[in-house]
Amino acid sequence: MNHKSWIIHQILIYSFINQGQKQSNLGLFGSLFTERSHVGQGYLNIIQLKCQYLLRYLISSLILSGNFDNLKDIILPVVIQEKSKYSDLYTQFIEALYDRFDFSEALSIAKSLGKAA
Repeated sequence: MNHKSWIIHQILIYSFINQGQKQSNLGLFGSLFTERSHVGQGYLNIIQLKCQYLLRYLISSLILSGNFDNLKDIILPVVIQEKSKYSDLYTQFIEALYDRFDFSEALSIAKSLGKAA
């Protein structure tokens, strides 16, 4: 499990560092976890068990690549399940937008995300 979590971190670094050079790498991190036919579910389980903080980068990758369907279908259940163990502005944003459908709260969280960046 430690070895696989190290691989996940390396993919994260590659995906976000090279995003300016190659636009196809922009959603690499997010697409790896949402493609369940390949390795997605196994690596998503590692994020849930070992490194929940990577959920924020997974959410960011999916938003930046415009892959909004996977946010609702795949990531939202994980965010709801892990809410008691891990929560930050990114997970709160997804929960407010897709679970509670509270757009004013999602907008205020988005403004907070903009200030934090």
